[in-house]
Amino acid sequence: MATDWKAIAKGWGGQDPVDHEILTAARRFVESLPDHLPGPMAVPTRNAGIQLEWHWPDQRRYLEIEFVTPLDIHWLRWEPPEQDERDGKIADALKLVEWFAGRCTNLMVGR
Repeated sequence: MATDWKAIAKGWGGQDPVDHEILTAARRFVESLPDHLPGPMAVPTRNAGIQLEWHWPDQRRYLEIEFVTPLDIHWLRWEPPEQDERDGKIADALKLVEWFAGRCTNLMVGR
């Protein structure tokens, strides 16, 4: 799925456009993901940021990474009954995507 960065840059629901530096950081992160990792759905946030989302088809696994500055993220990973939500740095983001992809692969093998 290709991300329409120009549409995202316009902002959320007619609100302020996405901060250019945040847009650049999020785009570079997505483009740097190794091919074996799933790509996210990207959406603008109300506070001029970008949120990347990964959903497992059965909705039992979910990951959100919100770029709040070019270097800072807020993330949520959800796998019932556990939910983990924290602030972090972009350096944490790749580990989170690998967690999501690893969990999904383990589920597929177990089916």
